[in-house]
Amino acid sequence: MNNMENRFGINLRLLIRRSELTLRELGIDTGIPSSTLQRWAHENAVPRVEKRLLILANYFSVSLEELLFGDCSKVTKSAIRLIKERITVTDNGKLIEN
Repeated sequence: MNNMENRFGINLRLLIRRSELTLRELGIDTGIPSSTLQRWAHENAVPRVEKRLLILANYFSVSLEELLFGDCSKVTKSAIRLIKERITVTDNGKLIEN
């Protein structure tokens, strides 16, 4: 496993915990299947589709670089909650502001 896989899985788990979402809820919000999110969160896979990475980065209001390589421990629960209230994911995976 390379460093990107390791950081991405760690960051995704952290962001999911901080958001107090289940994988199912995150899947519904982002249009990404919960089984896929689970594989990513447990470091068994890294997204191959950039669109899905962008959706997650936008959803949690972090940069793509931060999500893949950085430290998302500074992202607060209240910041994630505010972001979640401001956005909606359309059927084609686009994020729009409410």
